[in-house]
Amino acid sequence: MHLLPIPSGYARVGISYSTEMDTPLPVPLEGEAVTIGEAIGTLVFWPIELIVLDTAAEISSKDNDKQVESIKTPTSSTGESHKVDDGCEENVDVATLPECLFMFHICVSKMERNEQIKMPIHIGVTTQSKNIFLGRKEIFRLLAQKELELPHMLTYMSKLYDRCCLTGCSALFGFLCPSGISLFTEFKKGESKKVKECKRSRTQYIVDTLKKMAAKGKIFIAPYNAQFHWVLCVIDPYNNTVYYLDSLRTLEFIGNENGIIGDLLEIVNTALLQFRSDRELATKLKMNTKWIKIQCPCQEDYIDCGYYVMRFMKEIISHKRLQIPEEYFSDCQFPSYDTEQIDEVRVEWVRHVVQQMYNG
Repeated sequence: MHLLPIPSGYARVGISYSTEMDTPLPVPLEGEAVTIGEAIGTLVFWPIELIVLDTAAEISSKDNDKQVESIKTPTSSTGESHKVDDGCEENVDVATLPECLFMFHICVSKMERNEQIKMPIHIGVTTQSKNIFLGRKEIFRLLAQKELELPHMLTYMSKLYDRCCLTGCSALFGFLCPSGISLFTEFKKGESKKVKECKRSRTQYIVDTLKKMAAKGKIFIAPYNAQFHWVLCVIDPYNNTVYYLDSLRTLEFIGNENGIIGDLLEIVNTALLQFRSDRELATKLKMNTKWIKIQCPCQEDYIDCGYYVMRFMKEIISHKRLQIPEEYFSDCQFPSYDTEQIDEVRVEWVRHVVQQMYNG
């Protein structure tokens, strides 16, 4: 298994003990182990969302690899251990799919459960991994129009970056990797040191990227995930301005500060202050970063935020404008996106995956 690529959404985990000896492994080791008890003393693939780290846990990154040293089985409030979900796939209503998605569904349905599509990440900046791995689970999630995850967003960003390069817009638009700025980890009370270190590392990622890539007349597109909710911020570092697009802006969303997610506000403000200080930009250094909340289309459920963010990025790049009107672009002022508009970005996503498959 050391030679196998890590599936999207998984990490390598070393099992030293278990209270669930007969529970099936999420990804069985062929010819070696199919249950947790049989895998004690070895490494297995484990879903990241089911990993709960204790204070002794160590996560290291080497050669784009993730390895978790210790693990606790997630338990409910009653103390009962949860059974491992082996990665169930979404049910896709094929009758509602556009032709392109329907044909892709037929192809993906023939893939083996552990088979994956490997694609390079092309967004013009350093990322934690050089490749995206899409399995049946990730693809069926998009085809069923369920909540999007990091691999989906990176795939569409790669498509947009390619478009920028082909149309000569790469000098106007830069990208920040969602995994570099997003708050994917939920911290417990008393873990203030970990919280500060997490914020520091994400802030430094923004600073380092801006130092390498920023130029006058260039803005940076940065999808951000606030633990199961996607928003978009667009950073104009030289004008000390951030455009904020949240498709739940008319709904109550826990964690917002003045209508902006507090964690995102803090790390971006700190990063811009440091960047502008290092570049010695103007005498108005102490002036607060200007955040502009865009009156963008609003989703009508709690699922489509990822599709809205993909559509926002597409529209921003298509207009080739460095300033986003507060009322949004005149030809995009919809109360919400309809099925056809959501399907448009889903079709583009699928076509990019198919293109990369043939190129590979």
